Amino acid sequence: ASNASVVLKFDLTVSLEHPWGLAATEFKNRIEEKSGGSMTVEIYPSSTSGSEADSLAGMLVGTTSMTMSGGSFGKGIMQDFEDAGFKVLWYQLRGPRELTSNVPINKASDLQGRKMRMSGNVLHNSMWTAAGAITSAIALSETFNALSQGVVEMQENPYDMIYDNSFYEVQKYVNQTDHVYSTIFNLLSVDIWNGLSEDQQNIITETSNEMQDWTNEYYFAHKDEYLDKLKEAGMQVNEDVDRDDIKNAMMPAIEEFLKS
Repeated sequence: ASNASVVLKFDLTVSLEHPWGLAATEFKNRIEEKSGGSMTVEIYPSSTSGSEADSLAGMLVGTTSMTMSGGSFGKGIMQDFEDAGFKVLWYQLRGPRELTSNVPINKASDLQGRKMRMSGNVLHNSMWTAAGAITSAIALSETFNALSQGVVEMQENPYDMIYDNSFYEVQKYVNQTDHVYSTIFNLLSVDIWNGLSEDQQNIITETSNEMQDWTNEYYFAHKDEYLDKLKEAGMQVNEDVDRDDIKNAMMPAIEEFLKS
């Protein structure tokens, strides 16, 4: 591997104004400065390069270099990414996932027969199906239109994603289900990593460590802002959610998943 100039293509499903977009820009600036221009980072925000799944597939065939993908806490998920051909650079904390809808959802029986957008995550999908929803896997970039046209009537995401995707324009309620806490990982193609010089690898490792601190500080400083923004945009916050009732309805699916 040589110090030849390298262009890292960084795909995002969010806007540059979103916390992940701000972090990607900070990463870009630090990498380009430290490498003296031998590494440049091109950011493609708001799913301009396709869905998260498209970007992950693109990293394996060499059409893109970096993206972000979610997972639960723990070393296991990081190892899973590494085994699949992705190098984990740093993770970012996320707020809990909340359910949005056009009627208040207070308990599992309120979900019966209601059509819901899911990301394609197998466990999340089976949890909501067990609780009574009729789920469909729809790409994030297509979800606004699906809600607008009534293809689905509910979706679930953390507050920042609800705001960044303007779901407040097509959903009246954010129901505080707090049903999943997770992280998002910044990933680099292992093939690209292996093609870098030792100097370039060291710059990426050092910058990623710095970004871990930067993103943690940013998260705790700003984590409550997006709920406030949703309220200002006119969404009604439903705090009257029987989380235990919904959790109990989901438990058979969770237990089945843990057995597999």
